[in-house]
Formats: sequence, C-alpha cells, structure tokens
Amino acid sequence: MPKTKKKKLKKHYINSVVEASDPTERRINFKEYTNNDLIKACANCSMCRDECPTYVVREAESFFAGGRMRILRTIVERGFPVTDDFVEAMYL
Repeated sequence: MPKTKKKKLKKHYINSVVEASDPTERRINFKEYTNNDLIKACANCSMCRDECPTYVVREAESFFAGGRMRILRTIVERGFPVTDDFVEAMYL
C-alpha cells in the first residue's frame, strides 16, 4: 500500500476511534487495514525503551514504542474495547 494511502487511513481511523462517545463503540476495526504489518513491524526487542524520553520519566511499558505496540496488538487480537486509558497511552 502506498505510504500516503496508509497515512490517510491511519488518520481517518484514529479520528473515528477517538470520536466514539460510547467506549463500547471504540473497537479496533482491523478490517480497515489491508494487513497487520504495521503492528508487527515492532520487533519487541525493547532496544528503544531506555532511550525513550517518556519511558525514562514515567517508567511504564505503555510509554515507549514497543510497549504501545504490545498493547495495540493485544487489543486487536482479543477485540477489546478501546478505553480512554488506551487512547491516552497510545497518543501521549
């Protein structure tokens, strides 16, 4: 998929998730993506963790890229609703 198309899809999707007023409506509709390569791109090696400024300050898995990808992967695979805490962690 061309990069510009991915970017537009991502922006559209993020807006639709954040704007859902009822948390039960905030579900990741993975069908909007052609595949899950974007989520699998993170190798989960945690090499970025110690260099991440937000992780250094907060010392929480959800505040560095690898932690965010693990959270996102779990929500997508299990079909969990997207909560306000999830949105805060992903877009901080």
